[in-house]
Amino acid sequence: MWNCTDMGHMIELMRNTSESPRCLMRAFVAPLSWLAIMQNGTSLNKEDLTKLLWAAKPFLETMPPSSFVLPAFSQSSHLAEMMKVFSEMFSFLSEEQRNEIIGWVKERVAQNEFNCSLKAPASSILPSKPLEKPTMAFFFYLESALQAIIQRLSVCLFFFVILSSTAVRTCPPGLPWLKARMLAMMGPFLSRLPFEEAKTIPKEELCEFFRTPDFSPSFHNVIGIQPALGRTLFQRLKQECSSSDNFTQNMDRLGSLACFFDGAMSLNLNLSRKLLSQIDACKNSEIDKVKRQLVQNILEKDDVFSSSPEMLQSLGSSVSVLPLSKLSRFTPEELNNIFSSLSQAKWSPAQAKTLAQKLFEATKNISSERLLSLGSMVRGVASAVLKNVKAKGLLGNEALETMSEKMSSLQRATLLDAFRRDVNASELVKGLPDSLLSSLSLSTLEKANLSSVDQLQGRGWTPAQSAFLLKKILGNNINLSELRKLGQAVQGVTCEMIGKINRTDALEMAQTLNKSSAWLSRVQIRCAAQKLFTSLEEQRPGYFSDIKNSELQAIPALLLIHLPVDKIQNLSDAVCPAFMEKMTQVNLTFLPNSSPARYTLTRKAIGCLKGNVSVLSAAEVLTLGPLVCELDPAWISSLNPAALNSTLQALASCQYIQQQHREHLFRLLTGTYGDPANWSEVDMRALGPLLLLNDTAVEKLPSKSWLRSYLSDLMDSLPSQPVVPPPKEFRSWLDLSALRRKLFELKTSSTLQNRRKREVAVSLTVMSTLEPTLIYIEDLKQGNVYWTPTQLSKMTMQTFKDAMSTLGEINNYSTEQLAALKAKIVAGMGQCVHVE
Repeated sequence: MWNCTDMGHMIELMRNTSESPRCLMRAFVAPLSWLAIMQNGTSLNKEDLTKLLWAAKPFLETMPPSSFVLPAFSQSSHLAEMMKVFSEMFSFLSEEQRNEIIGWVKERVAQNEFNCSLKAPASSILPSKPLEKPTMAFFFYLESALQAIIQRLSVCLFFFVILSSTAVRTCPPGLPWLKARMLAMMGPFLSRLPFEEAKTIPKEELCEFFRTPDFSPSFHNVIGIQPALGRTLFQRLKQECSSSDNFTQNMDRLGSLACFFDGAMSLNLNLSRKLLSQIDACKNSEIDKVKRQLVQNILEKDDVFSSSPEMLQSLGSSVSVLPLSKLSRFTPEELNNIFSSLSQAKWSPAQAKTLAQKLFEATKNISSERLLSLGSMVRGVASAVLKNVKAKGLLGNEALETMSEKMSSLQRATLLDAFRRDVNASELVKGLPDSLLSSLSLSTLEKANLSSVDQLQGRGWTPAQSAFLLKKILGNNINLSELRKLGQAVQGVTCEMIGKINRTDALEMAQTLNKSSAWLSRVQIRCAAQKLFTSLEEQRPGYFSDIKNSELQAIPALLLIHLPVDKIQNLSDAVCPAFMEKMTQVNLTFLPNSSPARYTLTRKAIGCLKGNVSVLSAAEVLTLGPLVCELDPAWISSLNPAALNSTLQALASCQYIQQQHREHLFRLLTGTYGDPANWSEVDMRALGPLLLLNDTAVEKLPSKSWLRSYLSDLMDSLPSQPVVPPPKEFRSWLDLSALRRKLFELKTSSTLQNRRKREVAVSLTVMSTLEPTLIYIEDLKQGNVYWTPTQLSKMTMQTFKDAMSTLGEINNYSTEQLAALKAKIVAGMGQCVHVE
């Protein structure tokens, strides 16, 4: 089978056989085919390579990212064949694998066409850690042989890279590798290009590619395009490769790039309808704004159509951007006629309530089939209707989970009350999806006859439910076997249970808990760490003063950061390799912001780097992992320019920066890159989050269209603020108030740019006369808190009614703003006299 001719013949026979008989044999041959490509890639002809790639495809689709190794052949025809297969597999690949393939292609092109080598990460050619074994169960008897072959192959490739690097010069920055032919070869991988690469594609190459038949398939149904990349490609195609009229007429060729369309208000009726259907599946953050503009176009330019029931159906999922005033005009009969279309849209709670009231205005009972078919409209079904629902047809139905996820907590509680009338507690618990299980009361769980941890596996218990059930089933003791079975119920493990585990089992206990780290609380982690460290010291006094690399490697990083400060300081330099690897895995959010361990871990890691600060490379500094966020700006300022640049960019991803470092860090940032008001778009995207260190710098940013887009992307990328703030010691450093204010300013002034070119002192006048419109309000969301009371009072009554649900989600209005909104309510609905 290792003979290429025999293997090729076997593959040819399989390709000519029906699917069922060849399935097992292809699964057997797939990893062998990939190894043949890895070992003999440079000597294979195109026909043999095509056969082997076809056979290897099932193996590649299931290969874990850690085992993803790419061949080092150089022929352009081979590269094209490989990219055909990878393009077919695009949806199966992880983001890490997609990025590795892009880097691999670029390296191949650099060597083939420019006779140079990139300073690419080793992971683009070599595995960063020992390769995992094949995952197919029927392939177990070949595991050892394949593992040995892959490891030997990795060594060979390593020496190939070392030897090659001495003979090939390093490529200069800005290598123009993306020619039209290469763009066509990249296919869907173009959707994952770095932003900087997209900006530097030569105009003539991009436009030539745009005119070829290969362009449209490259962006067909591709999801997950980063907004900055999508907007850049869209704008370049629009401005550099087409006239305005020609571009809009060929929108259907844009595929997923149409999600980043701007200028929707300028389109005519036909083009508005055409684009609306094309962006139906878009998920990017600003797409709702585009849909609202298109729908507004359609309604304004077709008065007859705007009031017909057919309009609702023709809008597809975009029907959800219709204001309440439009939805409320349709009769129950008209809505029922297009029910299937309505059930596919994503409705807000206010819209869902309006539609549900229309559909069920004279109904007290609703069938399970009808309820399940509502889609997101179920959010508007009244509790008075839900309380009469029967469990039959719902309990145990897979669709119940999807439906209940769209419900409010009150609706879920009402539905559970209805179910309890029909079935006992045991049947109820068994048939409920996790989305409803979490709403189940402890009194119901008490009656559910749960007596074994085996019954808890695979269920979505809340912390309170977990604690209650473990106490009921296990009391205050737990063994390793039971601990392994808990799943999400691990949230109920108490410090008392952890403390009673045998000290000889403490390390295995810690490793078991580490596998469930997503569900552990900070208290549980701290208790597990204390138990582990105490047990290890009891088994061998002075354990951490003479700990070995393998022993440190066995301690989960999640717990290691809780090692007492004196023991961290006394760790031997001999364990630096294991310590540094652990530091790349740590999650510092489990440590209090003021914990001395943060500083001590950082100093220990810096000590492991060795050498003078000024000669450290960027790669060496970044081995600090999350501890980069703890670095003193004075230390950072001593780095050489390349390492300084990389470190500052890494700091932009930090969730917390020490208060005492912020002012000095911002001075270092501006000293290195200059005034943020003058930053390029590339610098802004690399360093932008660090602007939040200084509110004044955010306020002084200029009014530029790309800046508004970037700040919107930045706001969307930042973690949402929890409803209940965490304790101060565990809060993020980010204060978003200045960013929200700046976004409000940029978004509300975007329509006034032409006037600003003619008027010098227009800002204050414009802002005082600007009125909130529905499009503004829906786009601003939480930013609506920055309307002045005067502006809120000038809002039309129709806008207020349509936007009431959005405005009602804001909880930090001033007293004056609330007074203005109350006046609107009184004017539109009359004075409420029965509220105390």
